[in-house]
Amino acid sequence: MRIDMLPPASRSKTTLAHSRPFHWGWLLVLLLLLIGPSAALVRSKFDQRWLLGGAVGINLLTFGAYVHDKRQAREQGWRLPEARLHLLELLGGWPAALLAQRWWRHKCSKLSYQIIFWLIVGVWQFAAVDSVQNWRYSRVAGDWIAPAIANRSR
Repeated sequence: MRIDMLPPASRSKTTLAHSRPFHWGWLLVLLLLLIGPSAALVRSKFDQRWLLGGAVGINLLTFGAYVHDKRQAREQGWRLPEARLHLLELLGGWPAALLAQRWWRHKCSKLSYQIIFWLIVGVWQFAAVDSVQNWRYSRVAGDWIAPAIANRSR
């Protein structure tokens, strides 16, 4: 029996398979978004093995969190708070989050979630570009913000 012929209650607990085909264009988007962070990683003064290992670890954890949350959503169980998913994305798991969202069709249609997600991706892109530029933009922002804070505290 095909799964789409089952009643909704039975269908939700049967499988975790995604309902629509994965659009491989998202993989290209991800690869393009990884150019900046990859360049920043290469220029980093830290040991790249540790940074790469940490990135792999947080991305595996993030992907697993999305799978768990999707399973819990289908089984109507306890879900992960959205803030926790966003924290994993902010810690570096945004590439896995993008793949999981598109592969499992999870959190990809909720606008409020997507706005925060893409802001996090934008922060990572900005940090990568700024890192390659020797933090030029951050220094300019700091030079602009520091006097404003100093004047406000008087």
